[in-house]
Amino acid sequence: MRWLPRVALSLGTLLLVVGLPEIGLRLLSRGPALAAEEMAADPDTAWALSPGATMAMRRPTSINRLGLQGPEPGPGRRVLVTGDSSVFAVGIEGNPSFSQVLGERLGPSVEVHNGGVPGYSSSQSLAQARKIWPELQPELLIVGNLWSDNNFDSFVDAELLAEAGRPGRRLAHSLARLSQRSALLMALLRWRGADRQEIVGWGRVGQETIRGQRRVPLATYRDNLLELSTLALNSGGHVLFLMLSNSEDLDHPDRPWAWDPYRQTMRDVAAQLGCPLVESPPAFRRAAAQGQGLFVDDMHPSGGGHRLLGELLAEELRQRGWEQGRALCSGGGPAAEVPPDPWTWEEGAAPPQRTPTVAGLILGNPGKRGDLEVQLLDEGGAVLDRVGLPAAAPYALLADPPPTRGRVRVLEARQGRVLVEQELDLAAGTAWGVHLPLPEPGR
Repeated sequence: MRWLPRVALSLGTLLLVVGLPEIGLRLLSRGPALAAEEMAADPDTAWALSPGATMAMRRPTSINRLGLQGPEPGPGRRVLVTGDSSVFAVGIEGNPSFSQVLGERLGPSVEVHNGGVPGYSSSQSLAQARKIWPELQPELLIVGNLWSDNNFDSFVDAELLAEAGRPGRRLAHSLARLSQRSALLMALLRWRGADRQEIVGWGRVGQETIRGQRRVPLATYRDNLLELSTLALNSGGHVLFLMLSNSEDLDHPDRPWAWDPYRQTMRDVAAQLGCPLVESPPAFRRAAAQGQGLFVDDMHPSGGGHRLLGELLAEELRQRGWEQGRALCSGGGPAAEVPPDPWTWEEGAAPPQRTPTVAGLILGNPGKRGDLEVQLLDEGGAVLDRVGLPAAAPYALLADPPPTRGRVRVLEARQGRVLVEQELDLAAGTAWGVHLPLPEPGR
């Protein structure tokens, strides 16, 4: 028993050096507290919703301990929905998200957990699902990832997630989390001028120069959808895919868009697994024809749009008998191939249908210019086609018949000032990869 005095001395010293300052700081009402933020850095997903937050993206909400929108997991059957800001429900204020509408339709015995996080790609949703799956154990996974994956942005997700997961970043994140429970650690952080977690800002398009690369390449997108599905199926769960809509599905349904290959990949993965796919664009077009307002901007569904999505999902599950325990996925389909992605090629063959005359990217920081307009002109200067863009983004222009020579022009939509234009030789057919760099703001 000779070691007992040494242990007692060590514990006493620890109490004196650590315990008494901790108690004293708490008695002085200087307990641990990090700045309450909507999203903070996360070593697994790069950023995440902050547990306990009651406001996110200007929307009153409740973020539970798993970082999901909604209440803490209870004893009922559970559904997990993955996706980005369109799934999270940015811009609808007090209206219910489609996850909440689905929960209403399924009844109190089913919990629908909204895993949508603004800006999340399928790579981030996969990392999120792996992290929370052991505790949440959802019976149904609804995969709604699309928009962030196909984005051309100032970063690519593989690099972003690798950087976030570096040992130094993980250690800093762990210390920041630990400081939330210790007044002494928080005091030391304040003394060092680091009393806030790394805060993440997010926007619908990149604030920096767009790289001209997809955030998630098509092959990785396909693999992510398969891995998310396997995670659910291997645990005895079910999978349903949701193809989201945007305003271009209503305004220009026949124009080729940069997200077309990603939509085709989701269809192919659903077919390979034999899982249901809810394609919302046709239903949105029918509802829009009846005068319903379905979007708050070019991408995010309105309250009416979310209600429509929730009802579509509930009806699909009802028809397939999921509530009665029937399996959703049958398997046995052909392996999902990776379709060509001409939007990322400098040169390449155009797809066999709906071929544009000119397609490419607007590169650069739009600054405070506002909306852009891209035009296709013939040799005489007549405008053959035009498309409006909210900022630097992919574009496609159509002309039937196409001219042998022409030019593509980018203007500020409001002032009509020409920002950049390029002469084109179109005699050989479609001009893919016409990437137009914007000048610096103010020039």
